[in-house]
Amino acid sequence: ARSVLVIGGGDGLADRELLRAPGVDKIVHVELDPAVISLARTTMRSANAGSLDNPRIDMVIADAMTWLREPHPDVVPAGGFDAVIVDLPDADNPILGRLYSLEFYTLVTRALAPNGLVVVQSGSPYSTPTAFWRTVSTVRAAGFAVTPYHVDVPTFGDWGFTLGRRGQAAPAPKVPKDAPPLRFLSQPVLDAATVFPSDAAPQQLEPSTLENPRIMTDMRKGYR
Repeated sequence: ARSVLVIGGGDGLADRELLRAPGVDKIVHVELDPAVISLARTTMRSANAGSLDNPRIDMVIADAMTWLREPHPDVVPAGGFDAVIVDLPDADNPILGRLYSLEFYTLVTRALAPNGLVVVQSGSPYSTPTAFWRTVSTVRAAGFAVTPYHVDVPTFGDWGFTLGRRGQAAPAPKVPKDAPPLRFLSQPVLDAATVFPSDAAPQQLEPSTLENPRIMTDMRKGYR
């Protein structure tokens, strides 16, 4: 990837890692809350290595759904982004529920290059399994071939993500040969991340939509 769109993730930690990746020369970061960006640039600066002030990043303060609906030839590469990272909080209210909808992921396809990849923070397949598989199903319904995966995050527990590519061929996660030195990830670890236990087995569910935000009910049920 040379160009990446980051939606959410106002702490700047995803940007920190992207700036380490060989070849990435353009990052557009869309975040709703300017207070989060201010916090990332001050209190969290040592954690994110000052990533949000890097000249390769265009910071946009906007609602992601509204922003995706509008043309932005000044910051969107011709042909779309090579990758889109959707790093949003769990969809436990109507505002966030919009950003886990079929309509939202359909808008993401318009910002993505034909062979580009999208990855979506999808909640915990352990504590909120229906919400997790709802997100996977919704991304799939938007026209992506998907590969769900999960890892153990020390501050969160068993946490899941959805990797997708437009079309019929689901992406196979690979550690690139030119990756910088990695402390945790290896190819065997990445292979294992795509395997789910029996009590979190894949579910085929109806997508969450603007009209019927099923994801909110799933998430609240999981919280209970």
